[in-house]
Amino acid sequence: MLIPVVAAMTKPTTVMDIFSQLDKSNCGECGEKTCLAFASYVFQGRRSKEACPRLPVDLLENSEPCNASPPLIEMSEQDVDTRNRIIGLDFADAALRTGGLIDAGRLVIKILGKDFAIDREGDFFSDIHIIPWLINPFTCYVLNASRAPVIGEWISFRDIPAGWEYYPLFQKRAEEPLRQVADRYPALFNDIVSLFQGQETIGYQDADVSVILPVFPKLPVLISYYHPMEGIESALNIHFDKSASSHVDINALFTLGAGLSQMFGKIAANHQP
Repeated sequence: MLIPVVAAMTKPTTVMDIFSQLDKSNCGECGEKTCLAFASYVFQGRRSKEACPRLPVDLLENSEPCNASPPLIEMSEQDVDTRNRIIGLDFADAALRTGGLIDAGRLVIKILGKDFAIDREGDFFSDIHIIPWLINPFTCYVLNASRAPVIGEWISFRDIPAGWEYYPLFQKRAEEPLRQVADRYPALFNDIVSLFQGQETIGYQDADVSVILPVFPKLPVLISYYHPMEGIESALNIHFDKSASSHVDINALFTLGAGLSQMFGKIAANHQP
């Protein structure tokens, strides 16, 4: 059974809807570094479409404010055991454990800076379209997160309990594809910061670029990228807070790394003029 997405179809409902209307030239005339960053700010209501001098007049005339009402997420029903655990969950305790809050009877948790909610029936809600691969890590986090705080010490996937065994596959599915995207698309990290409330930080382990992403409130991810040099190819590493394994299992962390890599690859592909 599928839960339908409830959203207006006559006006942009996602950042990519707005982005598709732009010329993707990254001209900078709007004051933003990239067209994708501008689309993100328009979606958030922080900028107006009129700030883009290259947007066709007919699109400006037909533009409407983005729909901010939370639609249901289209997703397959969770397995019976997981749904039953969610139905029996103490939401007050879960909010304390996860860094979320309770609103209108729903447990609301930020995913990459966006509100994502679950109700007592185990149904999901969000103010944006959430990619299905996020659902399993999210439910794992809701059900298993401890009260342990973020430590602020970064470790590789291979240093997480049980991570060493799966690290070669994690490199293949997460780090290597993302490195290739970063090589082809220099504006990637600027767009990550704009779209997902990322935070640039001083180069971790002497990296040329380091960005922290708030995947879940107590599960940040750090991406460090090293530019290619003469005779040496680029390098990219994905790091997790040392407390990560106290909140989700190794499968959820693997899914997050691979899913983020795939999602950023699609963003970069859609960015091409």
